[in-house]
Amino acid sequence: MLDRVRRAATLEPGAIQVILPDWMPLNDDEVIRFLTGAAEAAGGVPLVLYNPPHAKTQVPPRLLARAVREVPRLIGVKTAGGDHAWYAAMAAVVPRPSIFVPGHLLATGLTLGADGSYSNIAAMSPRGAAAWYRLMRTDPAAALDVERRIGQFFRLHLAPLRRPGCPTRRWTSSSPRSAAGPTSGRRCAGPRPPRHPPPWHPPAPTPTGCCRSCSPDEAAGARRPSWKTACRAGRGSSSRAVADDRAGRPRRHQPLLRRRHPRPRR
Repeated sequence: MLDRVRRAATLEPGAIQVILPDWMPLNDDEVIRFLTGAAEAAGGVPLVLYNPPHAKTQVPPRLLARAVREVPRLIGVKTAGGDHAWYAAMAAVVPRPSIFVPGHLLATGLTLGADGSYSNIAAMSPRGAAAWYRLMRTDPAAALDVERRIGQFFRLHLAPLRRPGCPTRRWTSSSPRSAAGPTSGRRCAGPRPPRHPPPWHPPAPTPTGCCRSCSPDEAAGARRPSWKTACRAGRGSSSRAVADDRAGRPRRHQPLLRRRHPRPRR
């Protein structure tokens, strides 16, 4: 990871986002040691720590305050945010780093002290995310109402896709919907059919021998024919069943090949 930090630092970005090693939980000293090494690898480029909720090592405000004191190049943290007590503890961190919260919680985060977001909403609709951010600055109450509706959309249409037993995102609404909610009548319909047809595989060997047209007596004399050998039933027809010499099983009927060098015309 430090090699990637060094390569990124050569491009002179505004900051480099790093994440703690996730093989095992780290103690406080190991977190500080890692951030110190990342800052040395980045040279003069600032760092932003990404600490998602699923990380094995969670960085509370107490540890973050120590990190920004001992690693001055740490200027921000990307996290899932928290409640009012969490924002109050983050406000007491000196020097205070920039706080980046999830995009769908940005309206609430700005009112509590967040500075910005690595926006998942911008990934869905860049123009809509920009309009929503302008609304946060001009009409915070309306922006909070948009956030409520975005959260409702996530709960009704995105959260069901993460339920066990339906990883393929295929749903059916054959059962009647009840008053419990618009998705109460939806159920998982099983795996989605493949978008492209599966590749062709040679058929399994038949008990009669080299092909379905040969009798057992005829197949006994041609147990492992060469790939150039055609079975008796195919002689005189437009296609022949060619046996695979390597696997000993028949291949698909193929048309006769033309001569590579056709006879010259007289």
